[in-house]
Amino acid sequence: MKLAIVATLALALLSGCSGPPGPSSPPVVAGSGSPAASGSGQPSAGHTTSISAPPTGTVPAVPGTPAAPTPTSSLPESVPSTAPPEPTPDARCGVRQADADALTGVFDRVVNAVGRPDQGDYTDALVTATRRLEGRAVGCAAQEKGQRLVELSVAIDRAAARGEADLDSINLYRQVGNDWIEAMGLQATLLS
Repeated sequence: MKLAIVATLALALLSGCSGPPGPSSPPVVAGSGSPAASGSGQPSAGHTTSISAPPTGTVPAVPGTPAAPTPTSSLPESVPSTAPPEPTPDARCGVRQADADALTGVFDRVVNAVGRPDQGDYTDALVTATRRLEGRAVGCAAQEKGQRLVELSVAIDRAAARGEADLDSINLYRQVGNDWIEAMGLQATLLS
């Protein structure tokens, strides 16, 4: 239906008429053409212009209108993932991702409590959680990082007991903790 309407409009524009052929217009015979315009702007009998049918699947262009976009190739069958590969836990290590995530939760509470009078409540829990994780990490990679993390948690807790925030130790805890968790083949999530 759309093709017939577009073809009728194209024919009207090409023949100089303002509408579809009517009883006063000479008939157009497929393959023989359309009426040609005379100097008065009206079609004259006997002069025709050849119009061929468009190839199947295309729409003839109408002068003064933009061409219809041509379909491009389809999307690639698979789009590469931008997600990092999943870490591979060390089979000899008893620490799992859930253990690392629990430490992350405790550390987040410490970071959010910096400067508050109750920060010591959270830093004490950080020492306990860090020691527990370090104890479970016997046989895991980078045990020295686990020991360093225990030392940093104690420094953070001591500063909180004095009413201070040891920001340097907190930042170092995050760095060393992420390195240690990654060394154990887990996804590091200690963000501050």
